[in-house]
Amino acid sequence: MLARLVVGRAVNGYKKSTIEQGIAAVARWAADEGQEGLASHPAVKRALAVAAKIAVPGKVQKLPLDRQDLAAVVGYLQKQGGYLGARDTALFLVGWAGMFRSSELVSIDCKHVHFTSDGRGVMVYVPSSKTDQAGEGAWVFIAACQEQPQLCPVSALQQIINRVGGMGPVFRAEGSSTPLSKTTVGVRLHKALAAAAIPNWELYGAHSLRRGGATYAV
Repeated sequence: MLARLVVGRAVNGYKKSTIEQGIAAVARWAADEGQEGLASHPAVKRALAVAAKIAVPGKVQKLPLDRQDLAAVVGYLQKQGGYLGARDTALFLVGWAGMFRSSELVSIDCKHVHFTSDGRGVMVYVPSSKTDQAGEGAWVFIAACQEQPQLCPVSALQQIINRVGGMGPVFRAEGSSTPLSKTTVGVRLHKALAAAAIPNWELYGAHSLRRGGATYAV
């Protein structure tokens, strides 16, 4: 009975992880009723093996965006120019260098940004994040990139702050005072990657900025 349920759920489009969670729940109930080892029954194991082949796969992890592809994207955006070119350049460079999640990135306010007096970088305050359970916030230092000025997150951030008037959300639609949604980061990155002719651009997402910056920093 349980084995048939496993295969049936796989056929009907359930994810493998969801099916496994259901098996665990049924097994716990069975154990409470005095039927131990239901999940390890040979028929259930065979059914799970079948389900693994036909079930809907889990979320595919996005590729990290390497520095070379980031440079290609920034090159395209700088040729595009205008407000969107400046905003997205800063959005991607700051997200990559600061290893920010998209939700953290779009929450940055001008008042959260403090440039160092010696020009070495910028301190960005993140009011909250996924891992900040206490809600205390944290300061993140981003260093200037003097050897490749076109890839400098600090100068890009300064430019977009100047464009928005130094008040309110840093990353917003032109003429708006409302911050971008976190989903916009991935949408804009996809568009820029495709326009810059980056191979397999569909395998990247907003998290590629964070993963790319972290990979480069290692």
